[in-house]
Amino acid sequence: MRPLAEHEVFQIQNELDQMDASELEKIGLDFLAKQPDLYTYLLDKGEESYYDQDQRELLLFTGICLWAMISQRNPQFRPSRKISMDELGEGEILNMMLFSPIPQEDPVALKKRLEELAQEYVQPALLRYIIAIIFSPGIGKKVAMPLAIHLLTALDGFVDM
Repeated sequence: MRPLAEHEVFQIQNELDQMDASELEKIGLDFLAKQPDLYTYLLDKGEESYYDQDQRELLLFTGICLWAMISQRNPQFRPSRKISMDELGEGEILNMMLFSPIPQEDPVALKKRLEELAQEYVQPALLRYIIAIIFSPGIGKKVAMPLAIHLLTALDGFVDM
């Protein structure tokens, strides 16, 4: 899968922002049908106690957006396999270890580490998109780290398909 350019990522996000609920639902159902464990992972993680309702919705919506960005901008995209819950669990552990030296509520250090990762990541524009979401207004520093871990785990799953 070719890396997406940042302008493509934000163009798709703008298109998604203009869609009505039924169009977004179709994308979400496609995601669920083709990657049920990845979809379920985001739903399950959204139920963690540190997320409020808006943050739960943001987590799932961001996953749906990532799915749309990957599947819509690559016409030849066909997931070669379904990512399993076991793989996602292993990926989450690796991502937790990746961020373990960073204090839980240190958004400056977290953002710096994410930006360093983006420089070498296979889909840097998608990781920068996640960074923008994690550090957008209204996202508290208590949920920045879990969002980073869960969204990076989901993104890793998408790029491993």
